[in-house]
Amino acid sequence: MSVPVIEDRQMAYSARTCTLEALPVETINEILSNVDDDSLIQVMRVSKYLRKIVQTNWADILRPTIERDFSPAEAFFRVFDVCSSNLVSAFDLFHDGDVRFGGQLMCRRSSGGLTRVLRLCRTIKQWEVEFQRLRFVYHPQHSRTLRPHERQRLRQGLYTWWRFSRYFHSSYHFEGTEDLHRFWLRRPESPDVRCNFVRKFSTTQLHELFDMWQTIRAAVSMEICPSIVHVREQSVSGNTLSRAEAARIGWGDPIENDHILATIMKLCPEDILHLLVHRHRYATKTSVIQFVRLRNPFIEDSIEMFTQAIEVVLWEREKMLVAENGDDALEPGMYFPSSSGFPRRYGGIIDHRKAATERLRATYSHDAGKGTHHFVFPRAMYILATVPVGRLVPSS
Repeated sequence: MSVPVIEDRQMAYSARTCTLEALPVETINEILSNVDDDSLIQVMRVSKYLRKIVQTNWADILRPTIERDFSPAEAFFRVFDVCSSNLVSAFDLFHDGDVRFGGQLMCRRSSGGLTRVLRLCRTIKQWEVEFQRLRFVYHPQHSRTLRPHERQRLRQGLYTWWRFSRYFHSSYHFEGTEDLHRFWLRRPESPDVRCNFVRKFSTTQLHELFDMWQTIRAAVSMEICPSIVHVREQSVSGNTLSRAEAARIGWGDPIENDHILATIMKLCPEDILHLLVHRHRYATKTSVIQFVRLRNPFIEDSIEMFTQAIEVVLWEREKMLVAENGDDALEPGMYFPSSSGFPRRYGGIIDHRKAATERLRATYSHDAGKGTHHFVFPRAMYILATVPVGRLVPSS
């Protein structure tokens, strides 16, 4: 008696069925290298076998994802650097097999760094979403998602900010880098290491970095630590709050508030993002202060110096451009926006409104590394011998 046709079909179907776990490891690696980081996390959750493969070969699996979704990839890897002069990524600290990118050794293979890399990927994606809200908060009629090249500019700025925070604002010390980490004393006779770090970037990159930094700084001043004046101005009751009532919410008068803001901005991008997204979890100023001190126990040793470093280098570039090409060298409306009026609808991370202004990005993209500390700074931009001590607790 012949086998029913339906059974033949079932057997043929089962013979053709192949699960992901049944494939060779090389094939699994190739498949997983074409998924995004979120999908990779889901794969690790549903299969212990696949998790083991990912933990063993994650450097090879994630490298195409980073190049595709988190470009510029080299800047991504440099977030883990422990020394600004080191061309090799800090992946060397927890890898045991060579992985190269662009001809340079960028990482070594081990499961120890997988969590850190995926955590950075998740944070960058969250920033891409949150920055859109911050950028158009005062212009909802112009609100839109960031274009792919705008997201790349944002990622470049976030990587730079992260490195600066790690080198100069972090509470961690690394052997041989004591002059970078928490080194707030300055030697007037030598170039400032913070400005030297910023000078590595072109004028166009600084234009975009400054825009990103000022946008986020303005958001922190409004949503995390608003001044008493700002609280009274934003009162739904029509500016009827007394100073005592506003002081319970606000973080001091404008001058004192700026000092507190400069201290909080020493946090790394991940912690700043956490405060912006989860501000509702911290109902009092005390809870915010506790979180900040927990994330960086030495944060009150000094204020952030990222703003000053960028402004000094921007001022240097303007002076150099004028010295080389005369007083008419600066293009109107392009060369470094002021810090007032953030966030704005155009410029910086966002495309400029005029095509002629947008083309200036290419004009100023070839001067990375230019700058010198021998300029005589105006009184308003004079770099002090010491960085002011930080502050978190308002006096009122």
